[in-house]
Amino acid sequence: MERWQISEAIDAFSIAIELTSDSYYSRSPIYLAELLFELGEFEESERVIRPIEEDKRNEGFDELWLLLGNILEKLNKDEEAKEAFQKVKYMSRK
Repeated sequence: MERWQISEAIDAFSIAIELTSDSYYSRSPIYLAELLFELGEFEESERVIRPIEEDKRNEGFDELWLLLGNILEKLNKDEEAKEAFQKVKYMSRK
């Protein structure tokens, strides 16, 4: 994927997030955070995913907690990463 295509994808995700910000089921922020994570933009990925994580309606999204744990691990926030991974483990038992 070319750099300009990545920029366009990030812009498209950002627009989708704005358009669906009130929607409980919007996965656009998670997809954007995943893309940023894959690009090595860990701080930006955390910035995108934190509002989703803080919304208590999203507690059941195990992929959210797994991604957050991976982001925090890359940022050397080991205790927070451990907490996120524990939530994934808890979700998988339900």
